[in-house]
Amino acid sequence: MSEVRIALGATLLERALNGSRLDGVGIYVENLYAELRRTASVIPACFPRKPWEPRLQRNLPGKASFRLAYGISAALSAGTGLPFAGARRVEQGIDVYHAPDHLIPKLRRVPVVATICDALVVKRPDWIDAGPGAFRSRLLKSATRYADHVIAISAAMIPELVEHLGIPESSISVVHMGVGPQWSERIPQQRLQEVLEKYRLAAPYFLFVGTLQPRKNVDAILQAYQSLPEDLRSRYRLVIAGQAGWGSATLVRRLRELEKAGACRWLDYVAAHELRVLYQGAAAFVFPSLAEGFGIPVLEAFASGVPVVTSNVSSLPEVAGDAALLVDPASGEELRNAMYRLATEPALAAALVQKGRSRAAEMSWEKCAAKTLEVYRKLC
Repeated sequence: MSEVRIALGATLLERALNGSRLDGVGIYVENLYAELRRTASVIPACFPRKPWEPRLQRNLPGKASFRLAYGISAALSAGTGLPFAGARRVEQGIDVYHAPDHLIPKLRRVPVVATICDALVVKRPDWIDAGPGAFRSRLLKSATRYADHVIAISAAMIPELVEHLGIPESSISVVHMGVGPQWSERIPQQRLQEVLEKYRLAAPYFLFVGTLQPRKNVDAILQAYQSLPEDLRSRYRLVIAGQAGWGSATLVRRLRELEKAGACRWLDYVAAHELRVLYQGAAAFVFPSLAEGFGIPVLEAFASGVPVVTSNVSSLPEVAGDAALLVDPASGEELRNAMYRLATEPALAAALVQKGRSRAAEMSWEKCAAKTLEVYRKLC
């Protein structure tokens, strides 16, 4: 079979080149782009910034560009029924367009694949910023009609995509995300110590990683931690690594108060190269999220050799398998008991570390790219 020629939506990557931070979707785009380029012909396709935003200082090489910002293009296309402005230029010389970032264009000449991570903007609008969230909800519902095929990042998401976005189940394929080999590499002790000293930390500790927002359930972590015996809390500090997101103002105030009292450490955003150190210094990773399309931090913890406690809902059991302690995220007692066990039962922690490493090895970005290519070939 001849090589598939792909245009991959890379707007998030280009923004990262210009100072933006990559979230879970951005990490997916970054790694998928890198892996696909090893075996296929890939052109990055980007939407320009909005007219009132500053011009880009750095651009992805060889990119194909749409003429207008995504929201403007989507509105014009919805009103006229025409393809997006600049679609013909983007379609030239490709066999398939993949929108991995929810920025799904209407094209005319080539099939469109869209990765949709979840349907939370429709399913749980109370977890989303009311203004932009309402617009994103309408936009996502409309944009999914432009996709000839949809990739779900977990089987758990299929019912949500069908119910809340109206996508036929026959048009959905499941392709898991992955984790890179760098997360499994052991960091030299001197480097580990330098980073821990920078953040005024001493290993070991309980660790959470993720943007502070309602569905991440960080309040439950704080309550569970505070209910642990005092002597255990004195030996295992609680570390929260993640920037403040929508709806986190009250949580941020609480974290600052607890930090002043010496009860926890909030680090805000931590870059990936230092996050690797934080994982490897942790006694346990605590991730009781209420909803995840996938849950990349769980795989990062597995690869880093850290025992994990996570939720028994959404996609997280699918990602974790039998390599983590699964708890009801609404049960503070279950979460507290799981944290206690990981800190006091070394044999259990060691067994989960071994299982976690094996689980992480099963889910690589290389496998993600290979399965994504299979989806393309079915459409070309």
